Amino acid sequence: MTGKKLRFAIFGNTFQPKKSESIVMMVQALHRMGCDVLIDRPFLDFVVRERQADLGTVVPFDGNNFDADFAVSMGGDGTFLQTAARVGEKETPIIGINTGRLGFLADVHPDEAEATLQAVASGNYLLEDHTTITVTTRGQQLQGTQHALNYIAVL
Repeated sequence: MTGKKLRFAIFGNTFQPKKSESIVMMVQALHRMGCDVLIDRPFLDFVVRERQADLGTVVPFDGNNFDADFAVSMGGDGTFLQTAARVGEKETPIIGINTGRLGFLADVHPDEAEATLQAVASGNYLLEDHTTITVTTRGQQLQGTQHALNYIAVL
């Protein structure tokens, strides 16, 4: 790991308990690496309630009120897109841990999460740029999120 203590902000899927199984292992791995762990408060509450998990020393945050070197999205591509919308203009790199089926954006398998986080903490990674797109409408309420990565589907 570099000389700087890294901070990881974790976002996750809050409606499917099975998808949060690897959170304890991941937080423990980050602590062993000497990293600070911040967790989105709704996700933290969900994990504590549904998994009865003790995550040790973590810092909860609300909304976009976080400062981190990396964001970790635990879920599928939908969770990744929600994380991207929350990261917004901070331009924090996002690591997508895919706890779903097929992931294009969230492409790290939970079994590979610890090795991936170790590589990131040691500076052994490449960033993949994505274009952020914001959708606006005239007079109609937009369903879902206003932000997208690389493309938008109009249905």
